[in-house]
Amino acid sequence: MSFRISVFLVGMGLVLELLACGPDDTPPIRKDVPSIVPPVGVTSLQGEEKRPPAPPAKPACEATVDEKGVVKIGEKTTGLVLKPKATGVVFPLDAKRILVTDQHAWTTHEALPAKGQLWALACTAPHGHELFLERKGADFGTAALSVDRRMLFYTTIHGVAALTLGGKEERSVTKPGGVDDTCWQLGSGRARRMIDVVRTVQQDSGALLVERGSFCGLQGSWVSERLLISDPAAPKRGLVKRPHSMTTIAKDARGNVYVGDGGSCDQPGIRARQTPGRVFKSTDRGSSWRSVRVRVKEAAMHSGAHTILADQRRGGNLVVLSALCRMPFGSYGGLLYMTRDGGRTWRKISVSSTAGEEVDGGVGVDAVALVGGSIDRLYVWNKQGHRYRSQNTGKSWEESPSAAGPPKRLQMVKIPGATLTLSSKGLLREAVGGVRQVAHHEAQATKHEMAR
Repeated sequence: MSFRISVFLVGMGLVLELLACGPDDTPPIRKDVPSIVPPVGVTSLQGEEKRPPAPPAKPACEATVDEKGVVKIGEKTTGLVLKPKATGVVFPLDAKRILVTDQHAWTTHEALPAKGQLWALACTAPHGHELFLERKGADFGTAALSVDRRMLFYTTIHGVAALTLGGKEERSVTKPGGVDDTCWQLGSGRARRMIDVVRTVQQDSGALLVERGSFCGLQGSWVSERLLISDPAAPKRGLVKRPHSMTTIAKDARGNVYVGDGGSCDQPGIRARQTPGRVFKSTDRGSSWRSVRVRVKEAAMHSGAHTILADQRRGGNLVVLSALCRMPFGSYGGLLYMTRDGGRTWRKISVSSTAGEEVDGGVGVDAVALVGGSIDRLYVWNKQGHRYRSQNTGKSWEESPSAAGPPKRLQMVKIPGATLTLSSKGLLREAVGGVRQVAHHEAQATKHEMAR
């Protein structure tokens, strides 16, 4: 009898110990729950985690906003009125409700939002709208949903914030801080800050793309750079990366491959990473890369390589167009460079003033193409879209009218046993058998520079 009583007491002790468990004693997340999603909901005594269902892929109904800011579902007026001429944004909430808000114009004027409001509307009873969330300095319209749609990443004056739609839990994702010395403005008596503007969530990786910027210069122009938050839904801040895309690729007659990254000047106001004065060369089918400096005597190419074109018959013969950067007080780049020895030596290709525009160091153009696959015969386009042609490597130019615009830059080359493709993540190498690897620019930049 005493043995049975002891067992009973021990069992009761274990039960009481389980019932006394604190918040730090929750069981581990099940393996079938993605690590990118934080736990939401309650935990049963059996240790199984219960979460609210994820919002649907599409909103349960469509909503529109007229010029007066009146929100409608179909033809029905909801009674919810946003700001006049507001840009309305809709997010899915559940099978019967949607979230509605307006969007702040961050990059067109310096005024900051006083407060942001996120409204929940029932599709079948639109007059029954309720305030879902309100925050000072927030913009719920400039936002993006996580891949599983459980979390909303939205823009605030203090950085990006994350909102769990199921439980209205909030946390900070980024803290941009103040502006640096390269962004200045006259007559500004108040301390200015950088703003992290939410752009999108990458569906393949779940990473969050953010545009970090401020208003700079005499004209108060919006200047920014793009950042990539690797794991924005994680409790700890994800790794911040600066996306570095390759913008041009070419293969010469010997099978050597060249890539460049001078695409930042295509979109004024965006400061994207590039490597001024260099292209990258591979002589082993893309397995390794070396940096090749583009310079004439001591004058290096001012910007990154916007376009690389290879002669179709003569190996090592290349033309490089540097990225044309137009600024309020002058422009640079847009110059043509050529090599006949695979990048050991370079010279400029002259362009007539009628064919292009005056830039620092010469006459710049917007685009270039080969005529008949030869680097000695060229087409160029200026910002007005007019085409000019040279039959003698730039010694003379003549207008060559054409309704067609410049050709698109090459995005992919085939090499024995693999394909190299330009990607937002760098350079994608797809080998026979489906093996994929990304050649990152950081690895390329560490390679030794090609000897002159």
